[in-house]
Amino acid sequence: MKYFIAYMLTGEAKRGHDAVTEAVSETFGLSRPTPAHITLKRPFDTDRIEDIEDVLEKFSKFKKRAPIKLKGFGNFGRNVLFVNVFPSPAADLLIRELDIMLKCVSWVRFGVFENPRRLHATIVHKKVSSKFNKVWRFVSKGSFEFDVLLSSITVLKKEGGIWTIHKQYSLK
Repeated sequence: MKYFIAYMLTGEAKRGHDAVTEAVSETFGLSRPTPAHITLKRPFDTDRIEDIEDVLEKFSKFKKRAPIKLKGFGNFGRNVLFVNVFPSPAADLLIRELDIMLKCVSWVRFGVFENPRRLHATIVHKKVSSKFNKVWRFVSKGSFEFDVLLSSITVLKKEGGIWTIHKQYSLK
């Protein structure tokens, strides 16, 4: 089964992200990505998700929420457009500690794109390269800025081609 670990956007930040994503999708005929989130661990395959659940259960009992700023837009080449994510020092430390805990699971691997990590909230990532300049101009006309708290960690699971919430862990 395929999983990934994320912080799910909520409240005004989620509504703002959904509005931009929907506008891009409708205007340019591009598919919407997964639900509004910030990836903390890229997708991985496992039949031992309980190993990850154990780590996250322990981690969430002792770790405090931390602020994150979402501001402006960025891109990875011509294939991915996203909202920029700027973690506070506390959030940066929290995420690095999460990585250390996840690396204690013998089968967990971190890929080249995870070190150093560039936190982001994807707006569009499929079939965008041929329309990149138009989409970039479109999103660049708007502004996007929200302060959020990294308050939970969510494991998502891919079922039938759709990412769904498998389990969520609240931070202190």
